[in-house]
Amino acid sequence: MPLQTLKTVSAQESAELSVAGFKTVTVTDSHFNDNVAGVGGAIYRDYLSIVNINGSDFTANDANKGGAIYSLGELDIIGTEFTDNTADLGGAIYVSDKSEPGNLYVDKCTFTDNEALNCGGAIAVDATNGNGADYNIFPQPISSRF
Repeated sequence: MPLQTLKTVSAQESAELSVAGFKTVTVTDSHFNDNVAGVGGAIYRDYLSIVNINGSDFTANDANKGGAIYSLGELDIIGTEFTDNTADLGGAIYVSDKSEPGNLYVDKCTFTDNEALNCGGAIAVDATNGNGADYNIFPQPISSRF
């Protein structure tokens, strides 16, 4: 299967790929480059959906929260690279449990030169609601906003 490249999309609030109301969305072997949004430069994951990302890369995406990905719920990421993404919170990924448990599973991923102005150069987690979320990062450390 050929790699898909999604590049240079600018949006006021939502990302290049906005996931809301779908049961499960799987992103495989895709490139997300140079996207800009208010939240989730490349992917905005709303509640009531599960997003699986495999073997993809996110490069030079920018947002206020989640330079590459903003998630309000379950997010599984395997074998994916995050490079040069920027945000105020969560340079590469921002996860919140405000709507439902913000389960996060990250395995065999690489985070390189991602930057956050306030918190979470690679990953920021807002677990203020305590909805029973699980955050599993292998082997990367996780930073919590609070």
